[in-house]
Amino acid sequence: MKIPRILTLCVAALGVALAAPALAAPALASHRVYLGVQAGYQNTNMNFSEAGAGYHFSLDGLSVHGRAGNLFAGIRVPLTPGLFVALEGNLGDSNAEHKVRSSLAVPDGDSIQGHFGLQAGKTYGVAGLLGTPLAPQTQAYVRLGRQWADYRLKAGGELTVGGAVESGGFSGEETFRGTRYGLGVQTDLSTQLALRLDYSQTRYAREQGFRPVENLAVVGVLFQF
Repeated sequence: MKIPRILTLCVAALGVALAAPALAAPALASHRVYLGVQAGYQNTNMNFSEAGAGYHFSLDGLSVHGRAGNLFAGIRVPLTPGLFVALEGNLGDSNAEHKVRSSLAVPDGDSIQGHFGLQAGKTYGVAGLLGTPLAPQTQAYVRLGRQWADYRLKAGGELTVGGAVESGGFSGEETFRGTRYGLGVQTDLSTQLALRLDYSQTRYAREQGFRPVENLAVVGVLFQF
């Protein structure tokens, strides 16, 4: 697996920050390692598009929504009194889903039934943060990173003709990868405990005709060492 370019840039930025002579001043001499947990609301819009010889099919309006949460950990390094960078990783899960059922009755008691389901799953990623203080205990930041997420698709149908029943369907899971960007605010509640509000959007690359665009809003608590 190739190392994402954003990860390389973040590591380089942290290396420069750690080695910078300006950090010799006592107020800027220490970095902070942190870990935390956050939870909130996820909404993902799913677009489907497929083209072949003489045809093009697209489907918009599919979406999943529900609760999501993750664990995260990182290291924050001051660059100047008004600027800091951080490298952060996350591992999470979601119960966001979308289900559709339909049925059609035809003469003589025959019927057609179908169902479709789309569900979000596990996700993980890495991001670089760039922030600045808003107040003595509050900081604002922007993020840019790389994210991976699993989505499960299920579809099937049942046809009843003359009392005979035929059914079929399929299910599959795909791992999508994409770019996550967002912003947030963090407030220190004590020297070790902080509260975070974070919003991000992730645009995933198309896989098997599907392309998710994920919006995530969370609130979290983190412990700083």
